[in-house]
Amino acid sequence: MAAVAGAVVVNMLVAQGMLAVHRWSVRGGIVAVTAISALILLLVLVRRLRGRTTRRRID
Repeated sequence: MAAVAGAVVVNMLVAQGMLAVHRWSVRGGIVAVTAISALILLLVLVRRLRGRTTRRRID
């Protein structure tokens, strides 16, 4: 549910921002949402990889 809510928020913020600057287009919206989503995904992946290299399990 949190992922769906986050996706709706990103979509609405992109749409509102594009309408505010009078640059609305369907293709532009898709590109903007894709770019923002890819950036968030990359940030999460980098954070996870850093966490794995710094934490070590003690058995």
